[in-house]
Amino acid sequence: MRDRLSQIMILEEMMRIFPGYSPAYYLAGRIFFDKADYKRAAFFLLKSESLGLPSEDLAEENSRILGISLFATGDYEGAIKRFERIVNTSPNKALRDYALDFIERCKWAEKT
Repeated sequence: MRDRLSQIMILEEMMRIFPGYSPAYYLAGRIFFDKADYKRAAFFLLKSESLGLPSEDLAEENSRILGISLFATGDYEGAIKRFERIVNTSPNKALRDYALDFIERCKWAEKT
């Protein structure tokens, strides 16, 4: 617990000094995602997405966990948008299939 708190404090300092450094926002989002705090995770992951990440792999992973976070908070439309990005751009068939499955989950959840 204390280690995660220290990591967040360091990342917040990096964000203050380098507000355009998207990996810091991704890492903060990842920490909150791993703790199942999906609302906070989505906040940081949306910021990292808006700033643009330095590699396609990182952008793809950001989209994946952002999609899950948005799904968990009930933003099914936002989640679908992230998973559609993966479907349309990822060369990884397993990841595309995963994203398609989540799109179906989102559509089902919207109806219920």
